[in-house]
Amino acid sequence: MQPNQITYLFTFLDVFLAPIYFLGLLFLITRWKRKYYGQSPISRYIIPAFVFKIIGCVALAALFHFYYGYGDIFNYYTGAVEIWNAFSYKPIYGLELVFKHLDACSPKAQEFAYHMAYKEFSEQTAYMFRISGFTGLFCFGAYLPIAMIFTTLSFLGSWRIFKCFYEEFPAYHKVLAWGCLFVPTSLVWAGNILKDPLCIFGMGLMVTALYDILKRRFSIRSLVEMFIGAFILWMLKDYILYVLLVALLVSLYHAYVIRNPNRKIRWSVRGLVLVGWVVFLYWYSDNSEVVGDYVFEKFTRKTEVIQGAITKLNEESSSAYEIPNLGDYSPLGIVSSYLISLATTLFRPFLWESRNVMALLTALESTLVLLLSLWLIIRRGPIRFFSFAGKSPILLFGLIFTLLMAPLVGFISFNFGTLVRYKLPLVPFYYSYILLLWATTRTKTAQLHGKKEIGDPD
Repeated sequence: MQPNQITYLFTFLDVFLAPIYFLGLLFLITRWKRKYYGQSPISRYIIPAFVFKIIGCVALAALFHFYYGYGDIFNYYTGAVEIWNAFSYKPIYGLELVFKHLDACSPKAQEFAYHMAYKEFSEQTAYMFRISGFTGLFCFGAYLPIAMIFTTLSFLGSWRIFKCFYEEFPAYHKVLAWGCLFVPTSLVWAGNILKDPLCIFGMGLMVTALYDILKRRFSIRSLVEMFIGAFILWMLKDYILYVLLVALLVSLYHAYVIRNPNRKIRWSVRGLVLVGWVVFLYWYSDNSEVVGDYVFEKFTRKTEVIQGAITKLNEESSSAYEIPNLGDYSPLGIVSSYLISLATTLFRPFLWESRNVMALLTALESTLVLLLSLWLIIRRGPIRFFSFAGKSPILLFGLIFTLLMAPLVGFISFNFGTLVRYKLPLVPFYYSYILLLWATTRTKTAQLHGKKEIGDPD
């Protein structure tokens, strides 16, 4: 059975419903702004960031509808339409497709799920069908209203990350707004009916909760939000969750151990960590062959799949790229692959690799990030470039997340079109990091002579 792909996104229903839903969402965002931010200096960014997000959403949807004609957007929306059709025929059938695994649904409900029943779809794709289908029940199955709701969730996730940086560096809210809210690729790609806007929302929930932990603030609300965010990431892109947790562990160690004024606590925790490593190494020495064979086999299998996909994409698409020496598992080969993959995610595509207008816009952004990063490394020096992360828990967390996430994204993306979407989770962290470092570098002389701290205004 082949999936029954819908070849359109927009209908006449979108023409009537899209303005209504946009105004409704704008009204809710405006009320939220007035209630929680009032005269706050960052309230000025809420409406522009939201409106630009919606514009990017509609622009990308139009691009896929009129130019590309295929992609994940069509795939997920097809599932949503099938659920809406089932709900329109009989509500219980639509609700079954949303809240039950497809195999557990009644035969009549399954008759509507021709596309969803395709056996090659992953579990994550099945979750997207159900989430978009559930949202579609409140949107009459129309594409743009569903896409706008997804995009609004993405905006709220980005706003939460922005708030964490703003709390640490209130004087630099302008550059932080650029890094978190107004990045062009994020405005365009972190929306529509895709996994990415939902993952950004889940990240926003998790990051604010994790930030409270780093700041020694604990509340039931934070725990609930953390579990909701973690559940969203686990459903859709679990590797983001794992990288977030690793970054958190390192940040917690830095915040609670390295910077702890109590010398006894510092050495006690370090002792526990050392004992943990000794136990792990002892266990690993007895199981290294089994573990090594298992990891090597899985990694080799995935590498072969990825390399096969790259080969096919190189034949079919001019936007494909390849990470050299992926099969080299020597220490030098691993370090080389890591650095190349890291640079690929952060700084590519290069200008000469652009083949269309969208790729050119992405390349311009990547080039600016590359030039700013090189300028900062030369001006501040490599050691001070990275040691800047020690100024704040959110900076350390963001840098570690970037250094872990970027190589992974570069390794699994295959082509620049996918790369720009997959790297969205790390964009607010790395862009805010280098923009803050740039802003503080510009005011370095004034800070030294005036004895100002990093968060003080110019």
